[in-house]
Amino acid sequence: SVNKVLIPELSRAFVDGHINEARNKYKKATSELAWLHIPAAVGLALFADPVVELLYTNQYEGSAVFLRLYALNYFFNHLPYDAFDRARGRGGSILARLSFFAFITPVLVYVLLKAHGPVGAMLGAVIGNAMMRWSSVLTNARVEGWSPLSFLPLKAWLGYGAAAAISTGAALL
Repeated sequence: SVNKVLIPELSRAFVDGHINEARNKYKKATSELAWLHIPAAVGLALFADPVVELLYTNQYEGSAVFLRLYALNYFFNHLPYDAFDRARGRGGSILARLSFFAFITPVLVYVLLKAHGPVGAMLGAVIGNAMMRWSSVLTNARVEGWSPLSFLPLKAWLGYGAAAAISTGAALL
């Protein structure tokens, strides 16, 4: 759990001056979260049509796009948006980020709703979530003086995504 395990461990590493340890703990935690989130998101996106048909019959096949967008949103949830700030005691940064995205996300939802209907509204929520999480990653990289590549497990993400896509593709055959 991010709240019960990662944040206290990050905090301890930062206080003790073990910066590389903190970076590696975050990388490991996001890799472990991605191990669950990426295959689930890929599977849900690729199986959206059969899932909708199984649960609701083909009368609701148009709703599969919402399931795919939900899968995309779920994909981004493996990035904790406040772990470094919490571990460092920067509550003001968390409040500022949440306040900004509490304003911008409804604007995105409204604008995209008007432009693209219900799918646009869902897309606005997904974009708002992704922007909040990635802004956190980029801000924390800047504040800590790190490259985002130094604390994000890109190789693991690619491996999980490829394995999930291949497995799901094989299952669809």
